[in-house]
Amino acid sequence: MKLLFLLSLLTSLIFAGELKIIVKNINPNQGMMRLALWDGANGFPKDYRTSIDQVSLSVTNEVEYTFSNLSKGSYAMAIFQDLNNDEDLNTNAIGIPQEPFGFTNNPRLLFGPPTFNKCRVQVPTNGTITKTIYLKRL
Repeated sequence: MKLLFLLSLLTSLIFAGELKIIVKNINPNQGMMRLALWDGANGFPKDYRTSIDQVSLSVTNEVEYTFSNLSKGSYAMAIFQDLNNDEDLNTNAIGIPQEPFGFTNNPRLLFGPPTFNKCRVQVPTNGTITKTIYLKRL
């Protein structure tokens, strides 16, 4: 039984993918980067409580982060630079973000946030997929 458990644990580590994110267009040394990763459309991109992983990183000119041990499948990520460290994406009275933000695939924004499908990336069974996100300011 123990051997079976160890084999399943090793298999899950061997056949786990990674999503490496490179974030550019940052205001250096201001606030924190807040990253959230979803494995489905539920709550994307507004409800960080429904994301499967959240990270806060110190800000430099460029930020890199790797989400490891991901199962093969579709994922989407939202990120913002929390300039005032209040853990929220600050918006104006009509909901337009007042802090730099971005999404996987850098979708074109017309009326509101993008859908999960526009931001979706496929993570392989093993190996790493790398995506660069350019923060936007509106």
